[in-house]
Amino acid sequence: MTTFHDPLVSGLLADAKLVAGYGRYGVFKDSALFAAIGDAEKLSDASASQPEVVKLQTVLNDCSSTVPFSTLAALRTGWSPGDMSRRTALATYFLIALSVTMMIVIGKLTYVYNRGVSINAELQEIDNNDFSARFGRRSGRSGRPRSN
Repeated sequence: MTTFHDPLVSGLLADAKLVAGYGRYGVFKDSALFAAIGDAEKLSDASASQPEVVKLQTVLNDCSSTVPFSTLAALRTGWSPGDMSRRTALATYFLIALSVTMMIVIGKLTYVYNRGVSINAELQEIDNNDFSARFGRRSGRSGRPRSN
C-alpha cells in the first residue's frame, strides 16, 4: 500500500476501502469501486486533482445511495456486518426473545381491550333499553296483591 502525503486522499482511500469491505457482502452490483481503489493505489504521490482520485471520489459518491452515511460512520467506528461474536449472537437472541415477549403482551392487552369494549357496548345497550325502570316496575308488581 502506498502512503499518501495528502490527508484528503488518504482519508478518501480509507473510506473507500471501508465501503468496499462492506460491499464484499453482496451489496454492489458491479466492481467499479474496487477498480477505482486499485487505480488510486497505483499512484506514487497522489493529489486530490489527479483523475484517478477524482474517479474514486465520483464512484464513492455513487455508492452513497447503496451505502448510506450512517453505515459508513458505523464502519469507521469498527462495526462489521459479518461480526458473529458471542456478544453479537447473545444480543440478537435477546432481541428476538424480547420481540416475541412484546408480541405476546401486546396480544394479551389487545384481547383485554377488545373484551372491555364489548362489555362497554353491552352495558350501553342495557342502559339504552332502560333496564332499571322496567325491572323496577316488574318487581314492584310482583309484590302487590291483585285487586279485582
